[in-house]
Amino acid sequence: MKKGFTLIELLGVIILLGIIGTIAVPSITNLIKDSKQKVYDSQVLMIERTAKDWATENLERLSETEIIYLSLEELINNGYIEQTELRNPLNKNKIMNGCIVINYDNEYSKYQYKYTDDPCDN
Repeated sequence: MKKGFTLIELLGVIILLGIIGTIAVPSITNLIKDSKQKVYDSQVLMIERTAKDWATENLERLSETEIIYLSLEELINNGYIEQTELRNPLNKNKIMNGCIVINYDNEYSKYQYKYTDDPCDN
């Protein structure tokens, strides 16, 4: 008696694998996308915290009437951040080169720090 799989059994396994793949691939893709977004968000938070450190040491440059544009390049050049810490996981790990916008919020009587991916030149 010959042992082996019939064509029907092989087709059944192939169809089952196709169904599992159809379900698994989008889930894994979303998981990877969510992970990259979380890493990006933590990078932005670190940049904004570093900008607060910069502001603490450069109070004379802050203004309650004018918006301050602080470049990542300035933070790197002054030793607040290392270049290697600024990889953007959402953009193929390219170096981040955005800008931190610092403005005074009269309603809360404090400075607001907001990172933007646009360079300070714009």
